[in-house]
Amino acid sequence: NAQAPARRDFHTLHLLEESGFKVERLHYAEDVASRFPNSIWLKAARATALWENGERGQAADLIGQLYQLSSEEGSAPYLIQLQTRFWRQQRLDVKARKAARRLLEQRPKLTFAYTHLAHLLSFKGWHEERCALLYQAERLTPSSRNIQSNLVKCEQNVGRHQRSRIRSRALHTRYPQLTSTFNEHFAEATRHNDSASMIAIARGCIRAWPQRAKCYTQLSQGLWRAERYTEALNNLSALNRLNPLSADPYKQRGEWLITLGKQEAAIKAW
Repeated sequence: NAQAPARRDFHTLHLLEESGFKVERLHYAEDVASRFPNSIWLKAARATALWENGERGQAADLIGQLYQLSSEEGSAPYLIQLQTRFWRQQRLDVKARKAARRLLEQRPKLTFAYTHLAHLLSFKGWHEERCALLYQAERLTPSSRNIQSNLVKCEQNVGRHQRSRIRSRALHTRYPQLTSTFNEHFAEATRHNDSASMIAIARGCIRAWPQRAKCYTQLSQGLWRAERYTEALNNLSALNRLNPLSADPYKQRGEWLITLGKQEAAIKAW
């Protein structure tokens, strides 16, 4: 299968993104884009990697080229999503929503057209229209966990709390290993100051997603909340090993050491 190497590279880029390896992801994206110059999806992955690393000028040029290509070849949804995301970050919200509404008019049976416009409306706080779009998407693709997860949040926003709770419980029962499930359980334990549950949830997250930095961050937070300060600080070392280029563990270590009155150690950590 001639497409297998490119597909493998695309999934590798996605894994690097999920793991928080931004610099490594950009280097890998540059490499694969040179090896597969005709792959639209790898070009899009490169554009996203450039964007996330602050190379906004190069990213804008490449995204514009891809968006033009999508318009000529029949509105590839992912490329439209990429362009509208860029427009929104440039405060061109009206332009972004107009493109999303145009996609919906052109592709009324495409689930993504509804979810993408709903996503853009969330930034304006237009939750009633957003929920209506998500309900339409649900009718098209009732088994989508992404739609169900977004409906949980949207129903909370419009005050349908009981409906949201029922939907959330069903989602967690069906997909116990979802990162969003771990995040929501961890947030609930944090709200209740339940450090034991915070630690247990974070450890479960690490077992399910051993390369996910946020799981280790949550474990450190749980240990700190339980006043197990040495363990919390030691656990930050796992984050350092996972992504040596990330400044976040060093920043957190310094802040916690300051809290403990260890200023010299904090300065060294920073």
